Amino acid sequence: MPKKINTKLRLAQYDPWIITTTVKVEETPYIIRLPTKETQEEIIQRWGYKFDINKCVVVKLYDWDTEKTYDITINYDEVGYFLNLEWLLVVFDRQLKEGDKVGFFWDNLNPTLNFKVLQKKVA
Repeated sequence: MPKKINTKLRLAQYDPWIITTTVKVEETPYIIRLPTKETQEEIIQRWGYKFDINKCVVVKLYDWDTEKTYDITINYDEVGYFLNLEWLLVVFDRQLKEGDKVGFFWDNLNPTLNFKVLQKKVA
C-alpha cells in the first residue's frame, strides 16, 4: 500500500532569538552570561576560529527596539561566554532589571550580534 504524504500547508513563526537569557542580579549591570552551548553553536563556530579562555572579541551589538548600535566585547572564561563593560550602557539605556528576558542572534551577512528585550519582568 502506498504511503500517504501530508500535503497540508502550515505557517510557522520564525523566531531568530536563538540565544536567550534572563538578567540576573549578580550580573547586572556589569556583565551578562550567555548560554554556552547556544553561543558556541550559533556564534563562535560561525567565526571559524578557536575562542581561547580569557580572550575577547569586540563586535557590534544592534538593539532591534531602539535601533542603536554598540561596540561590545564578547569574553570567554572558565565559566563560559559573557558580555561585559559595554553591557553597562545597554543596561542603563534599556533600564534592564533582574528577571528581564533578552535574546540574541548572530547575523553573518552583517557581522553583528542582534539584541532584543523579549520580556520585561512585571513588578
